[in-house]
Amino acid sequence: MFFSKRLITIIIVFIGITLAYTACRSINQNKVLKNEQIELIKLKCIQLCEDWENKPFLDRDYTDKTSVDIYRTAIRDSIPMEGSLDYGAEFELNIYYKDQTVLGYHLSLTKSKGYSGLLVALSDTEQGYSIEVKDADQIRDLIWK
Repeated sequence: MFFSKRLITIIIVFIGITLAYTACRSINQNKVLKNEQIELIKLKCIQLCEDWENKPFLDRDYTDKTSVDIYRTAIRDSIPMEGSLDYGAEFELNIYYKDQTVLGYHLSLTKSKGYSGLLVALSDTEQGYSIEVKDADQIRDLIWK
């Protein structure tokens, strides 16, 4: 009987953690990314990028499905960070939606692979989001190709 209660407790805790994780992902997605069709992603070299000797570009537009999906996934899967931010932006990222709305962000990820990136919605510069390493590396491939 003890084993059954313990097993049930473990299952309930696991389900609770799974539900909490899913809820956090949904909240994150709703705050950072609209659930609408993206028409254009525009990246602009700003602040820190402007000081680089070898800038990847000044402005770049992405409209192809593969590139848009890479950015969408990175933003959707980004994880809210705790604490206050002290950062320098490298790029301004604007997402243009089919319904004519635009969402703006600061994006920082450096050229070196293997590191997470930083995403900050311009609508709330007090909240940062960590871009997972695999997603940040895919964005780096788009930027420095």
